[in-house]
Amino acid sequence: MLIVGLLRFRGVAFSLNLICVCIKNELTCSQIVFDMKQYFKLLFQLSLLKTLRFNLFYFPLKQALRLPVLVYRGCSFHKMKGKIRLDCPVRPAILRLGENHLSISDTRFSRTIWDVSGMLVLNGKASIGSGSKISIGKNGVLSLGSAFCISGETEIVCHKHICFGDDCLLSWDSLVMDTDFHQIVDSEGNTLNPPADVSIADHVWIGCRCLILKGVSIPSGSVIAAGSVITSNFDETDTVIAGQGSKATVIKSGIRWIP
Repeated sequence: MLIVGLLRFRGVAFSLNLICVCIKNELTCSQIVFDMKQYFKLLFQLSLLKTLRFNLFYFPLKQALRLPVLVYRGCSFHKMKGKIRLDCPVRPAILRLGENHLSISDTRFSRTIWDVSGMLVLNGKASIGSGSKISIGKNGVLSLGSAFCISGETEIVCHKHICFGDDCLLSWDSLVMDTDFHQIVDSEGNTLNPPADVSIADHVWIGCRCLILKGVSIPSGSVIAAGSVITSNFDETDTVIAGQGSKATVIKSGIRWIP
């Protein structure tokens, strides 16, 4: 009954809001039909039960009913623990979890995985594409800037701290991680490979099948070429970076990429 009531309430609210917008902006009938189609398309793509469960778990009731997170079909909650902190105004659809951005995605069989015990910080709207995996360890903090987007099938593994600036785009089949998972120790038992922060500045585009490893800092305006493996820091802004490991280098400077 709660779910039915909520759906009816949101349906009436949407209808009234749509009428007000139409009157204010003098929308044509074709525009109204298009908006209605988009609305029902979204309802078909969402998992309403998982959306309600997710929001009620992570947010106080008043915030949860605004549905700041939309959970799409095909999402699997391996661990639904930890916290989500909103460093932005509370509104619907701040985070879209499992949204399909790619026409080549197999949304029927590919699952979006939520495996979170730590903290996710949202600084604005973000979209995590279908088939992606988000894993945040108990002591991990993953921070996403405004207009953050994963196109799909990409993984983020955070055990310490990973920070993305505003307007970042991650293409498919990439992996960003701040840990090696397994410890390597010396003869005295000292850990040689502890987790290390990953910092990715504003307006960075990470191409498909890239690997971003722990301790990396990527400056604003960077483009990471497809298939690159980044293991060290870069300082120059507005560049194209390509290569693997120690051979990764700036191949073009003074560039600007357009989403």
